[in-house]
Amino acid sequence: MHYHVGTNIPGYLPESEPHCVDSLGDALASLKDELEESRDNWHTNCPAYGSSEWGECTCHWCRFCEEVESTIDKIDTEINAEVYEDSHFGDTFVPPEGAPIHFWLTEAEGTYEECELSQAT
Repeated sequence: MHYHVGTNIPGYLPESEPHCVDSLGDALASLKDELEESRDNWHTNCPAYGSSEWGECTCHWCRFCEEVESTIDKIDTEINAEVYEDSHFGDTFVPPEGAPIHFWLTEAEGTYEECELSQAT
């Protein structure tokens, strides 16, 4: 058993191969990295980004990033339990502008080594 972690626009295939990881802990860390990177990129859309007012901003981008942060905060507790119980997790975020993006993690059949080999070919 191993895990796949990825993102995609709902209704479309992922633009890149999902990450293969060999443990739930690594899968949760990979999901957290994906969410944090996206949150950091979305934050740059804030009109106050980089200014002294940025920390106090309540624009639609900052409020949206707070939603993403709330999910990141649940990774080690609620999301971990959900994956352990149901073998998968997924959440779709709809930014103020642009396409929605779905972040997901799922348990996969086979071994981590087989997954790595299949992605290499």
